Amino acid sequence: PLPIFTHAVFSQQKTIHILSLFNDILEALRTYIHSQLAICFITGIVVFLYFTIRDLPYASVFAAVSGISEFVPVVGPTLASAFGTILTTTQAPIYGAQTLLFYIVLTQVNHNIVYPYLIGKSLNLHPVAIILSIIFGGELHGAIGMFLAVPCMVIIKLVVEDICKDRHNIITK
Repeated sequence: PLPIFTHAVFSQQKTIHILSLFNDILEALRTYIHSQLAICFITGIVVFLYFTIRDLPYASVFAAVSGISEFVPVVGPTLASAFGTILTTTQAPIYGAQTLLFYIVLTQVNHNIVYPYLIGKSLNLHPVAIILSIIFGGELHGAIGMFLAVPCMVIIKLVVEDICKDRHNIITK
């Protein structure tokens, strides 16, 4: 449907250009999802190791909950942390305090170092730009804005780069 529509509205050269940009956007979004899955997997492994090394029960459950929760910005990791902390507190209050500290450190490292670095490297975005876009998205639309901030930023980046490349080609002709 898209090629037929674009052929009806645009020249063949413009249609190829539009489809190329669309493919670039889809590839960037695919890369973002793969990077996000890698972060979820890393988080799950780290939580599993913590619970296993500390000989705390339900290591695999907490690892799965923590890994999956990384998909939902701020709210997900907060709920996973609360869940893990409350249940380890039932073993001993000191375990609960240590687990809370572990989750605080894990969340800070993930959101301020691992996430911006991994996503930034895979999408060719500066880590500070990623952090700022997430903050801006959160201010505009809360958790949904934070979740959609990076994909929107990547799409905008690719469109702006395409426009600049187009302008450069026009100027150099």
